[in-house]
Order: sequence, then structure tokens, then C-alpha cells
Amino acid sequence: MESSVTYTSSERARAYLGGTLGYLFDGYNLLLTTFLFAGIAATFHAGLSQVALAVTFALVGSVIGGIFFGWLADKTGRRTTLLLTILVFAIFEILSGFSNSLPLFYVFSS
Repeated sequence: MESSVTYTSSERARAYLGGTLGYLFDGYNLLLTTFLFAGIAATFHAGLSQVALAVTFALVGSVIGGIFFGWLADKTGRRTTLLLTILVFAIFEILSGFSNSLPLFYVFSS
């Protein structure tokens, strides 16, 4: 099926930059979490393997989010969905900083 929508080179560059920055921040978030394993484990009085489970949940959440937001992008448009994913990411990152238990950290860091 051929699309009748055309994008200027500026629009393509901004979309590419937005997607790349989103990927960068998500990757940095996972990397930062691994650097903080010992501190997170001490804060929640948990073992390292329990804290490492947060990274597993985050990766599973990335797959589920990719499928859901990909579907949503097809329905509502890529720009709206990209802005929504950035907003959801920011909200949950802020909430993960206020986690007062390991289960909440699992939910907010996913």
C-alpha cells in the first residue's frame, strides 16, 4: 500500500532526532539502574538479584510498550504518540525516584 503522506527533510530529521533521543534516554536509564544496584539493594534491604529483576521488568515493559505504542501510532499519528511516550517515560522516571518499596520500584522503573 502506497502512502500519500510526504514529509519534508526537516520533518524527517526531527522525527529521527526524537526517536534517537528517546532510545538514548531509555538505554541510559537501564545502564544507570545497573550502576546503582548496590545502593538500591541497600535502600530496600533486598538482594542484588531482586534489584536486578527491575531491569528484566523494564525490558519486558519495553516490548509491551513498543507493541502498544506502535499500534497507537498507527491509529493516532506518530507525532502525538512520540510526545505521549516521552511524557509517560518522564512521569514514571520521576515516580521511580520516589519509590518507597521494591515492588513500587519494579512498577515505576518498567
